[in-house]
Amino acid sequence: MSDCPCGSGAALADCCQRYISGEQKPATAEALMRARYTAHTLGAMSYIFDTHHPATRSDIDEAATTRWAKESEWLGLEILATDAGSEDDATGAVEFRA
Repeated sequence: MSDCPCGSGAALADCCQRYISGEQKPATAEALMRARYTAHTLGAMSYIFDTHHPATRSDIDEAATTRWAKESEWLGLEILATDAGSEDDATGAVEFRA
């Protein structure tokens, strides 16, 4: 089993893969951020596009974003702070460094 790229310490299959595969939806803003980071590292760009806000989804250049993700060196994810974004919140924010 490989560790999840999000840095949680859990195995990929027990962590972000269940979100990227569509098996489950992230319950918190932090879980969504971790899953999106992991999707970038794995090249699972459909997850990135599907979880982008619908109001701005059409602004994404999918080819350029995919190329950028593949050419990037993913060194790790550090969660710096979260504001709301729990299971009971309608919105939330995650400050991170990747």
